[in-house]
Amino acid sequence: MVETVGGYDYNYTTEVPEDLICSLCHFPFKNPVHVEKCGHIYCKECFQQTKNHAAENALDFCCPLDRQKIDVTRVFKDKIHERKVLSLKVECRNHADGCTWTGELRDAIDHEKKCDKIKKKVYKSFEIELKKISIHMKELNTKLKCLEQGLEDKEKQLDNQNKQMEKQMRQIETYDRQLKDQHKQMVNQRKQVKDYSKRIADQNKLMDENEKKQMEKQKKEVGYYSKQKEDQKQIENSSNMITMIVVVILIFLFGWIYVNRIEILDLKKQVDPQFASLSTTFKAASFSTAFKLPPLSTSIIASVFYPEFTPLSTANQFTPLSTSFSMESIW
Repeated sequence: MVETVGGYDYNYTTEVPEDLICSLCHFPFKNPVHVEKCGHIYCKECFQQTKNHAAENALDFCCPLDRQKIDVTRVFKDKIHERKVLSLKVECRNHADGCTWTGELRDAIDHEKKCDKIKKKVYKSFEIELKKISIHMKELNTKLKCLEQGLEDKEKQLDNQNKQMEKQMRQIETYDRQLKDQHKQMVNQRKQVKDYSKRIADQNKLMDENEKKQMEKQKKEVGYYSKQKEDQKQIENSSNMITMIVVVILIFLFGWIYVNRIEILDLKKQVDPQFASLSTTFKAASFSTAFKLPPLSTSIIASVFYPEFTPLSTANQFTPLSTSFSMESIW
């Protein structure tokens, strides 16, 4: 938990009492602080590190020895133990290098500022550090040259990349213009599609209306045709009835003729000479009319061309017929 030494790290000439040693860094106290609640004493730096560790890990700040919670407002600087620690006898830190100074801890810092052994040691360490620095500088210069060469190569690469980027930017601008043109075309096409859709909708509406009209017309025609069919059915029924009536009449007539066939034959014998005379007269009248002959020539023509024609006998036999019949009525 303790990262750095908080107490005094010196070579002591006498054994240090345990009540003057920090239980965290195991060195004599340096700027000791006293926890009032539990009575334990720590170096100020060790105490601060413990406090920071608890805060960083979101833990309760407790005493490292008895784990009692510490109230930081009840922690005080311990002057008594500080005076005891500063009165301890110590040797110079350069005792191994030949310095024979011994004294109290409070005077050791002032002695180290004036100690020649320390100066020589510092000079030697400084020379060693300078040599290390010079070697390191040479290495840095070599690395710097390599880096400069690499930088030049990178600059060339960057120039090439910049040229490529410029080329790509020009291409992007060209693509952007093309996209804008395509967008305009798309907008125009959308407008055209909307107009076309509107026209199609209008046409569909008209077609629907026309179809409705045609359907209504067809319905009317179907009704008319159905009415005609009904009329035709009625006519057919009527014609069938008439046919049946005619057939019945014909049957009746044929029956009547069959029953009265003898009388009909006698009547035919009487009518045939009259019908023949009438036919001869009609033919002679037709001839006279065709050649524009006078009316009196009809009897002569009839007797010349038709010897069987006997007007006197015919007139005597059929007086009512000759009385009512004339050539004018024939024409």
